Amino acid sequence: MNGRIFVVLGGLSTACALNALAACANNDAGASDTAPADVHTVPVPTPDAGADVAIADASPCADSSSDACVTTLDCATVDFCSSPFPAARVISLNSIWGSAADDVWAVGTHGAIFHSDGGPFVALASGTSDVYFSVWGTGREDVWTVNAKVPLHSTGFQNGSATFTPQPGSSWVASGASSGRIWGGVSTSASNVWLVGDPSSRFGASSSFWRLGADADGGAAWKAGNICPPDQFYCSGSARSLWGTDEANVWAVGNAGYGYRVDDAAAGHWKQLDTKTSADLRGVWGSSPNDVWAVGSRGTIIHSTGNDVWKVVESPTSRTLRAIWGSGPSDVWAVGDAGTVVHYDGQSWAAGTIGLTPSDAPSDLLGIWGSGPDDVWIVGDGLILHRTAMSRRHS
Repeated sequence: MNGRIFVVLGGLSTACALNALAACANNDAGASDTAPADVHTVPVPTPDAGADVAIADASPCADSSSDACVTTLDCATVDFCSSPFPAARVISLNSIWGSAADDVWAVGTHGAIFHSDGGPFVALASGTSDVYFSVWGTGREDVWTVNAKVPLHSTGFQNGSATFTPQPGSSWVASGASSGRIWGGVSTSASNVWLVGDPSSRFGASSSFWRLGADADGGAAWKAGNICPPDQFYCSGSARSLWGTDEANVWAVGNAGYGYRVDDAAAGHWKQLDTKTSADLRGVWGSSPNDVWAVGSRGTIIHSTGNDVWKVVESPTSRTLRAIWGSGPSDVWAVGDAGTVVHYDGQSWAAGTIGLTPSDAPSDLLGIWGSGPDDVWIVGDGLILHRTAMSRRHS
């Protein structure tokens, strides 16, 4: 089967998904009849069920001056290849996380909760049509997710199923959850769990940061964090993504270039950071407290090597980047709109490649996680991509 490789350098807007069944997880994309910029989209022969790799001989393009050429490729020539999607493509997967290569979770719209034991994902019955925005945890028996209103916790995948139980805590105020979303969370340990979102009073005092603690009776209670400078009584700001290594080292990013770092975890105080950008920031990740990255709108990539000093780094894309993950300081991936994948090799960022079956389309990519450099998953609008030991190498 022949495939077509697109190498498109334009900057036109694209639909959230070209597949008629795919749904948008965000509302800031337009439409276009052209292949998307900033990604090399390579349809490949449909793999056998459950396989991520289709074997074929690669052949060069006959006319390298053309913006598209017909060739036959296998997944060894691209960075990521499509993996079986276990439900209707109307589902958008917003987030992915795992405790190990054989314990991976993905969540999204229409109540989607998927699990992989190292093979193709399976869809679990959630019993709801709620939208899940994020999934994270510390191990197989400590898994969190959030819908728009409340966090939920699971003790993991056991006997072919999993149960996620709402964890509103004793500080919960139902009327305060009627506005503003919870967007994400992070656990640096089972006892250090943070949530971020839009400002609300769902857990008592108005805030957009909440840490899991205990009330006077020893019960679970979410406690509002404080992002105000010492000389400011009230301030407001939303956050979209969190990453951290321990109680003293947690970062958050949000709209308009806002960045934060935990200043006093016990007191729930966060320090506002000068990120050197006004772009909306959507994802944050680091290999250590002295190597932290964040990505966002217009292809923005920023980097900190410590001491709360950030700089804007040259990006190979103008597409919105929505998530970032790496196996180490010289192997970092970021993903975003219209199938955009970019890679950092320790020196610079460059566009990545994805291989799609004829039934797939380069939709918006919303989450990324891996257990190591040769086991990396990407999820998005009706699409799951996987990087394995057989994928294209980076020097």
